[in-house]
Amino acid sequence: MNVDKSPIHKEDGELLRAQNCIIDPLGVEGGIRKRPGLLKVNSSAAAGAIQGITPVPIAKPTTRTFIFGRYTSNTVSGWNTSTDGFTTSPTTGGPDTFDATNAVPRAPTKLWPGYNDASTGDDVFAGRPSVTYRNRFYYAGNDYTLNTTAPTVHMWDGTTDYVLAHVPPSADVGTQSLAIVCMIAANQRIYFTTYDGGSAAATTVKARVFELDPEDGSVAQLGSRFPISADTQRGAAYSLAWHMGRLWTSAAVGPGGLSSTKTYFIRPGIDTDWTLDNTSSTTGDSIANMLSFQGQLYLGHAKSSAGVASIVRVRSTLAAYSTSLTAALNEGGAVPVMTSFGIWQHFGAMAVFNSNLYVAYYNRATDTTKYARVYKYTGSAWSVVYSPAVDNAASVPYHGALVHNGVLYMWSSPTNAESGATDINQLIYTTDGTTWTSVGTSLLDSLSASEFGVIVT
Repeated sequence: MNVDKSPIHKEDGELLRAQNCIIDPLGVEGGIRKRPGLLKVNSSAAAGAIQGITPVPIAKPTTRTFIFGRYTSNTVSGWNTSTDGFTTSPTTGGPDTFDATNAVPRAPTKLWPGYNDASTGDDVFAGRPSVTYRNRFYYAGNDYTLNTTAPTVHMWDGTTDYVLAHVPPSADVGTQSLAIVCMIAANQRIYFTTYDGGSAAATTVKARVFELDPEDGSVAQLGSRFPISADTQRGAAYSLAWHMGRLWTSAAVGPGGLSSTKTYFIRPGIDTDWTLDNTSSTTGDSIANMLSFQGQLYLGHAKSSAGVASIVRVRSTLAAYSTSLTAALNEGGAVPVMTSFGIWQHFGAMAVFNSNLYVAYYNRATDTTKYARVYKYTGSAWSVVYSPAVDNAASVPYHGALVHNGVLYMWSSPTNAESGATDINQLIYTTDGTTWTSVGTSLLDSLSASEFGVIVT
């Protein structure tokens, strides 16, 4: 600090005033707080002469409780938790310890089969209906009746669980929404998409996007219901991303999809409706996930037909869209060589970790020939950093990601037992982006519809 110079004469790096702040000791990503003050040091308080003093960081004792829905054979039965970073098998606990009847995760069957007309698409579009925000866990509840009562948003603070909000009925459809699909936290708000009825088989799926204020539980619809009137086929909003001060979504979901994938944005509080930003030439694609990285928006595609490689597209700062990554049957090295591209192979889970972009990929070439990969992008080059053996227990579709306390976690889509699938849901994590650990064997099919989070107490 330099208080002797005028503001216009200061050198680079010199400050007139500064706030003494530290990283939040709770470990919440992106959190900062004012550094606590020190008591005055003198001979009386210290009971002796003070020769010197130096700051020594002392970590605050904390417990990190990971929460994930318990879902087996298409039945939701509560939550499992881990307080030791998955060193040992998870135990029961979580929101349902407060309310065993109502504080349970939203069942994937609230989406299936209407949201998708084929079981092969279920693992792409099971949703990500939860988010950790300001050390609170927000999730879509299961305490409602389809077509009768409204879906709920719950908040759990590690001790108490309560219903924060209900999804308003759809004025266009004239019925209750059927399910909350995906959630993100951004702009000091929580945003989520909904499934408002219709059939994927008949290309009539309807959806809306909402803004939730976590402080007072108020809910407001953003823009028009999807599909936007200009779309003649299905165009339901699915995944969300916050990028350049705007909320983004892509209007395509389910088998058949739109004749072209459309990407929209809206500026909450400014715009009254969605703006069409791009119409893709990739026929039949859907967007399984999207994320902002280094000032550009990345979109993970899902292919509705077999035989064609899926891609990751990028929107540049100049609003130009291009292909950043195309999946290859043979990526070289020790990566298992895939035999073919199956239906609904896709790029799912996305996260920015250690200044790199990580994207999960899944390809079900056949029911017994399944491949999973995690790609890393440095901003200039793509590489495969995780690739279990073909049809390995860890070769499942990862579609959710969380970065917490220097660790990247990715978890898989729930298994639809009605389709005959026997995959055990998986959780993988890494501390350096290179070495990955799978704890799927201890989860015992416990992950629900990607409702996963962490509370620090």
